[in-house]
Amino acid sequence: MMFLGRGGLNRLRQRVQKDEWARQAAYHVLAEANEMLDLPTVHHSLDQRNVLLSVARLLARRVQTLGVAWFVTGDARYRERLAGELVAAATFPDWNRTHFIDTAEIMAAVALGRDWIESFLSTEHLTTIDLALTEFGLIPARESFLLPSPWVNASNNWTIVCSAGSIIAALALRRSRSDLSDYVIDLAAATLARGLNAYGPDGGYKEGPTYWAYATDYAALAIAALEDAGTASFHSPGTLASTWRFGKAMTAPSGTLFDYGDSVATPDRCHALGWLANRSGEPEAAAWQREAPGDPRPFDLVWPAEPSAQPAKRRWGAESFVDAGVSVIRHDDLYVALKGGANDVNHAHLDLGSFIIEIHGRRFVSDLGRETYNLPGYFSPKTRFGYFRTSTAAHNTLVFEDRNQAVTARAIFLGSCPGVEGFSAAYRIEDPNAPCQFTRAVALVPACGIAITDRILCSKNASDAADWRINTLAEVELDGQGAVLTLDGKSIFLRIAGVKGADLTAAPVTTQPQESDNSGFIRLSHRFTVGGKPTLLTAIFALNMFCQNELERVGRRLHNWLAFLNP
Repeated sequence: MMFLGRGGLNRLRQRVQKDEWARQAAYHVLAEANEMLDLPTVHHSLDQRNVLLSVARLLARRVQTLGVAWFVTGDARYRERLAGELVAAATFPDWNRTHFIDTAEIMAAVALGRDWIESFLSTEHLTTIDLALTEFGLIPARESFLLPSPWVNASNNWTIVCSAGSIIAALALRRSRSDLSDYVIDLAAATLARGLNAYGPDGGYKEGPTYWAYATDYAALAIAALEDAGTASFHSPGTLASTWRFGKAMTAPSGTLFDYGDSVATPDRCHALGWLANRSGEPEAAAWQREAPGDPRPFDLVWPAEPSAQPAKRRWGAESFVDAGVSVIRHDDLYVALKGGANDVNHAHLDLGSFIIEIHGRRFVSDLGRETYNLPGYFSPKTRFGYFRTSTAAHNTLVFEDRNQAVTARAIFLGSCPGVEGFSAAYRIEDPNAPCQFTRAVALVPACGIAITDRILCSKNASDAADWRINTLAEVELDGQGAVLTLDGKSIFLRIAGVKGADLTAAPVTTQPQESDNSGFIRLSHRFTVGGKPTLLTAIFALNMFCQNELERVGRRLHNWLAFLNP
């Protein structure tokens, strides 16, 4: 059976009997499978965007859950219901080939389910399923690779998912349709290799943590399937062994994500965590499979990592994923993540320099999150950044003369500041739309707080208006250029240092007609002017009032370092 190998079914059942974590995961999978038994099978239904993605994902969840429930218990009800789901999908009028990622996800789900219960399917059902995999899946896949479709020569989640779905379907039909299957496997494997370039040399992923989990799920399925089939010609990049670190780094102490770009705060648990841990061989990766937030997934039982001695949790550290354009610093329950990279990445917002902060497990500085995909022209370059949540004004960064950052803007990673008592990271924002350029550095001082320092330089002598801003869900008590932020019974102290300007202001974040509701968010703003000389601004987020002077001193050190790097 695909992904289980010889003796894999017995190993899975023994693991559930002996391992308390696996047993609890199995309880969750079985509870979900039992609910599925009483629901109608999947049916063809296009959403407002004329896509089948929600149906495809429901099908994939049912196939995986029902299949693993059958593996664990041997109860034929789960297997029979899985067969019903496969036949239902196979008798759809189509798999929406015009939005090929729908086709790819359905292909992968149907092919996986077929492989898992092939010997129990009737000849009639097997014929129906194989015909659908061929006519709705492999033939459109071959045409997409040969045209080629835009995703074929890209390096993003579409490239990975579409290739993976094609590979899994082709492997499932390799015995009955060998010529077509082998041809599609060759085309898809070459495209998958290009798609895997989306992972940087450090394992970071440019499209953000939500799409990291999505792409990594399918990358693991495709690579594992190819390796199980003995396709020795395919070699996955070594960076996949370390990419679990990106997923972990993007997960804040509260269990929610750094939801920049089109990511969402609530994690959709990556079902490849065990596969990644086994590939890396790192005890910390194995521990992360068990500690990562989110309900257990069926593949946590198919791909478990065996923890050796449970590794001690690191109290603090700093990680920068240079290609992905994001840096994270944490110490105990202090956490700050800073956004760099590029604005023209798939699913990006115009958010260079934006950041989030968590203290005491509470998110005191928040990203507003992604906008709904159903808005007209949301993915059109001409209209996408006219929506509020995708614009620069919606993010925790500097805004000059109320302008959007350019789509071509870049934030270049500068490294970390030597001599800071803690960890730090910095980026230089290069924005052709801005009258001023700025560098932003962040430092975390243990048991004290976080400092965010900006060094701003205008290209002309005239004064320009600039806004420093953040979004928060906290209650705000203003005091001149400072404020007390209180969230769920915990307070921190914010102060703006190094630049004179208007007092801090607080106002509800507005909600535009037909766009996502921003109620509950408060925008804190500090308006000031910058001229021809470098301007210093440090935002201090202190655990207590006594830490503010120490953080201001750290801010000055950051500024001196930025001045040295950019005289």
